[in-house]
Amino acid sequence: MTKAQKIRRAKQRRRRRACTLIILVLCLLCAMVTCGAVTKKAEIQRTVTHVVSKGETLWGIAHRYNDDCVDVRIVVKKISEMNDISKCSIYPGDNLVVPVYGY
Repeated sequence: MTKAQKIRRAKQRRRRRACTLIILVLCLLCAMVTCGAVTKKAEIQRTVTHVVSKGETLWGIAHRYNDDCVDVRIVVKKISEMNDISKCSIYPGDNLVVPVYGY
């Protein structure tokens, strides 16, 4: 192997390492964005009044008004706080104030 070939191979290895590093960094950034590490924090945009129907749960109501921008457990807790519900007991006909989160 000549000196020129050794130099060429070394350059190729450096390029491959650089490309691999760039791809790895891009993958990590994508993972951080999809996991919410870089995205904005969701805030309450508005509230709605919901009349409870037979068979409904706080969990289902929270999920209905809020997509995946915030954890449903947080919404359930906030509904409980806003409506002075201590044991998550709701009944048909109850009027609940439900927060709607967004960005």
